[in-house]
Amino acid sequence: MNAYSINLWHRSVTRKIVTKAQARGLKVFVFTVNDPVELRNQAEMGVDGIFVDYYAEAAQTLGDQIS
Repeated sequence: MNAYSINLWHRSVTRKIVTKAQARGLKVFVFTVNDPVELRNQAEMGVDGIFVDYYAEAAQTLGDQIS
């Protein structure tokens, strides 16, 4: 398939999915996360990217977790 990433709805993501996908060399991106608690949860699970509607608020919520 030559896929680079998987892009999943944030409510369907688990730490197990993230770990398995990354072990296979895939990036994991989730969409669309606007709730501050859910943003932190996704970041803690180790996803590679998070799509949001409100970047400034998300950046403030995640602070130094953003690279």
